[in-house]
Amino acid sequence: MDATNMAGPPGTSLGFDALRNAGADAVKVFNCTGWENLADPRYGNELADMFMAGGSQEAKANVRELVKAIGFSDAIDMGGDDKVHLLEAFALVWIDLAIMQKMGRGIAFKLMRR
Repeated sequence: MDATNMAGPPGTSLGFDALRNAGADAVKVFNCTGWENLADPRYGNELADMFMAGGSQEAKANVRELVKAIGFSDAIDMGGDDKVHLLEAFALVWIDLAIMQKMGRGIAFKLMRR
């Protein structure tokens, strides 16, 4: 699992790339929220969602189990290795809202469906 945020130029994911280059079935996950939500993803009666991307369906199934065991509602699958950059950008959305827009770190994402 790669829970790091972008450390290189836009569009890169150095942590994910390092895992893949080592032969791991890497999954990008846990990077688009703060530690507070990892400690407690509950918001009243709602559970926050987590988001993941990676090329291995087996690895993502294992990660989904972990995400739910921690207390998140679900791990939304964003796609394969080619979608990891979306999670890098999504992390910047959370950081901007929480820090720059001063909403505070007690915010989380929830995918809503009809």
